[in-house]
Amino acid sequence: NLYELYLDDNKIEYLKRAHFVGIEALTSLYLSRNRISYIQNGTLTMLIKLTSLDLSNNLLTELEPFYNSMQVMNLFNNKLTYLFPYDAY
Repeated sequence: NLYELYLDDNKIEYLKRAHFVGIEALTSLYLSRNRISYIQNGTLTMLIKLTSLDLSNNLLTELEPFYNSMQVMNLFNNKLTYLFPYDAY
């Protein structure tokens, strides 16, 4: 199984659920310094074992709520204007 995935310093513009099919056991996902502006609803939710997520230095303007075992999340230097409330569901 794949537990850590480093995709820093690429030109990734969006994330879709289909990108993570078969690797739902990820515990750490590093996506800093890309061009991510869109994450399809449900993409992060499907990564139920994710404990560490780095989305710093991207172009995100919002982030949907997701429920998993998150311990560390880095959202530094994005364009976030809204974080969905975690009690919305």
